[in-house]
Amino acid sequence: ARFGAAVLSPFAACGICWARRAGALDRAIGGEAAGPAAEAGERCRRMTLAAFGVGWFFIALSVESSFIPIKHLAFEHRVYLPAFGVFLLVPALAALVVRRLAAPRQGAILLAAGVAVAVALSVTTAARNRLWTDAVRLWTEVVETSPGLLTGWQNRAVAYWRRGDVDRAMADMERAAAHVAKDARRKGPWPDPDLNAENIVRVYGMHAKIAIAMGDIPKAQADFLAARPFFPVVADKALTTAALLDFAVGFVEAKLYQDALAACDLLVARA
Repeated sequence: ARFGAAVLSPFAACGICWARRAGALDRAIGGEAAGPAAEAGERCRRMTLAAFGVGWFFIALSVESSFIPIKHLAFEHRVYLPAFGVFLLVPALAALVVRRLAAPRQGAILLAAGVAVAVALSVTTAARNRLWTDAVRLWTEVVETSPGLLTGWQNRAVAYWRRGDVDRAMADMERAAAHVAKDARRKGPWPDPDLNAENIVRVYGMHAKIAIAMGDIPKAQADFLAARPFFPVVADKALTTAALLDFAVGFVEAKLYQDALAACDLLVARA
């Protein structure tokens, strides 16, 4: 109901505006001043543009924001197309506001508003660029805003690993592994879309790689046993090859030749 009201209310206001314009035209035809009719027409055109912008935003957004379940509820690229409606709405409303001001002040106010918007957008763009240039900062924002998202912990662990921060990488992979174990037991009509064979192999493979680097071989063996049933069903051969090679090399370095041979057998079977 609220969605429908949000979409339809601008069009209702637009209809009222056009009805008033028709009344102004009737008065102009009857011999009254034509100025109010022209002003009403301009205002109605602005209202029509604003109404179209609002309608465009909600209708375009409804394609991915409905009762149909999707993988991620929040994703910034989903507002790219709906944002066109905002780009129509804001100038139309600004023009309606500015036209109510005295003529000498209109130019100065428009200039000041334009500069303020440009500065605000520049500052926010610089802040987002700073975030996107650092993998740890980027994935830290993800785990803070969506702590239940498996890929956030997994990818921040990889970022820490590449920095050489093994302890923090292991802490994040522990969270990711716990997420896999918890969601594997969860029952319900909507399964976790991140809980698939590819991500399970990634989690256990990276967890084992860090465990081997820390000398925790039993943990790496447990990861191999947990990931083993998923290797045959993963479509990405490059992913399984890299994970199995990491397992095999780590087990050889730990002198666990039986486990290394098991990993190589799986690798050959996937070739």
